[in-house]
Amino acid sequence: DLVWLCKSPQIYLPFKSILREYAARFDNDPERLFDVRLFYTERVKPSVQSEIESSLQLTLEYGRPNLMKELSYIEGLGTFTLIMGSGPPGLLQMIQRVAVRFGAHYREEKFVL
Repeated sequence: DLVWLCKSPQIYLPFKSILREYAARFDNDPERLFDVRLFYTERVKPSVQSEIESSLQLTLEYGRPNLMKELSYIEGLGTFTLIMGSGPPGLLQMIQRVAVRFGAHYREEKFVL
């Protein structure tokens, strides 16, 4: 699965073709082996959210997800799972705790602007 959390929902727009492709490819899979979940934390007007959702053809979710709950299905998969994180230290600590809890591999990406 892809669980992606950004501050601004506009961040997803440059990736709309790949997000659409993944969502469409795996939405037609009866096993539902892959899901795309997009979260954002910056307050935007409902009309802005609706425009972005229409452009992406995906639903956006407001707020920081409970990653322990969102990723609970990986329990028992252990090292077959990779959790990657990028972001502020508090978010990375939370992501790492989830990976440790479920026995998954954990990797961080840092971008210098």
